[in-house]
Amino acid sequence: KLSSADFTIIADNYNKIAKKWILKTGRNVEDIIFKSTKDFIYEHPAHSFILDINDSVWKNHFSNEELLEMKANASLSDSNKDLPVNLQDMIWRLNGKTTFRDIYDVFNAIQVDPVNNAEEFWLSKAC
Repeated sequence: KLSSADFTIIADNYNKIAKKWILKTGRNVEDIIFKSTKDFIYEHPAHSFILDINDSVWKNHFSNEELLEMKANASLSDSNKDLPVNLQDMIWRLNGKTTFRDIYDVFNAIQVDPVNNAEEFWLSKAC
């Protein structure tokens, strides 16, 4: 269950968003997400501004036209592309790892150059 401190963090993150998605209807996606999730008492991906337009909850907050527009734009997004193979390989090293210690040890053992392999370096430090 979300606490008042959680809602404060969510609001702070919302206030940091500089570039917002304006739909053809003139409505702002991030504003709708923020206002809609104020009523959610349990954590939802939308609290991190992760929008799954196939989630039925959004049918109550966006029009069919807006949902179709978002689906059309989502197909153009880089977020729908496969993860590069080198990063997939790094993540596959976690297969079967069930504890934080195991995950830490896997990524701590990876030697990667932060200048020449910035994405791999970031992933090794993010986990």
